[in-house]
Amino acid sequence: MKTVTGTRALVAALLVGGMALTSCSGGSEPGGEDQVGVAETGVRSAQAYATCMDGQGVKVVDGAARTDGVDATTLGKAYRACRPSAPEDVQVPFTQWELALLTDFVTCMREKGHKGYGDPDPRTGNYTMPKDGEIDKEDELACLAAAEQKAGR
Repeated sequence: MKTVTGTRALVAALLVGGMALTSCSGGSEPGGEDQVGVAETGVRSAQAYATCMDGQGVKVVDGAARTDGVDATTLGKAYRACRPSAPEDVQVPFTQWELALLTDFVTCMREKGHKGYGDPDPRTGNYTMPKDGEIDKEDELACLAAAEQKAGR
């Protein structure tokens, strides 16, 4: 068995339903050049993370999100959208929405007879799963879609 990040399944779940993580595209610069969103380019840096979070309505100071006055929904969406741009040393909190999505996915896989799936860690979203060769891709896609639908996305 191997441990994977819940983000892998979360991203897959969002893509299965035709949804993509919110891009942190900044629009046009004064010079007329378009900025490419960090979520689109895969750039991982403190500046990319801060820019993305700012675009989601959350300020970042010294690598930490300033959550005072930010509602939970806005904060959760910002974390989900900007996690791909966060530097490796920045631990982006895992949201309750993401945890619920992963828990539903793992539960569904177990109900389909795939016992190798462990419970997601509530802080990180990491969970154990069988080796790739032991995963039923059809069941996986069905469970991801069902979890996403239940989560309301």
